[in-house]
Amino acid sequence: MSILDDATNLPDPSEVSFQSTAMRYGLIGGAILIIVSALNFMFGLGGGFILPILFSVATFAVYIVIMVMAVRHHRDNELGGAITLGRAFMVAFVTSILIALINTLFAYLYINFIDPGYMDTLLEQSRGMYESFGMAEEQIEEALKQVEVSFTPMRQLLGLGVGALVGAVIAVIIGAIMKKEAPLQA
Repeated sequence: MSILDDATNLPDPSEVSFQSTAMRYGLIGGAILIIVSALNFMFGLGGGFILPILFSVATFAVYIVIMVMAVRHHRDNELGGAITLGRAFMVAFVTSILIALINTLFAYLYINFIDPGYMDTLLEQSRGMYESFGMAEEQIEEALKQVEVSFTPMRQLLGLGVGALVGAVIAVIIGAIMKKEAPLQA
């Protein structure tokens, strides 16, 4: 951290791009989530309520940890230890968008090409769960329609938009926590 002792040695942020860091960490996060999602698709169906919740928590944790790592790397290794809120936000936000794109693309490919029978299995198990709740047949049919709709490409794009909004909120929080002003020059 000796670079913070002498503000004249700090790199000019306008000359340092954050895109390569955001891309690298976005790809790393996306790869991790492909593994988490594949495990969820393979084992999450038979896990009742607990396993899907654990996979959701793991997914959320990966997003946050990777976004923090991207901002920390950019701040400490590329900007000499100082970063503005806006810059930290952009690094975290672009990272989250890439992770979300990769995760959404993988889910689409998995459901439509890798395991095309996934939806049938999901609907079958959902029906069993709804029946165990004692739901009426009309309620079950309506609930199953909602499950099917939630996996359509348009709904997944909508989910990507919601994910971007959530990513933006998380990026602001991460940016506010991780910002570090450059020392004043003497």
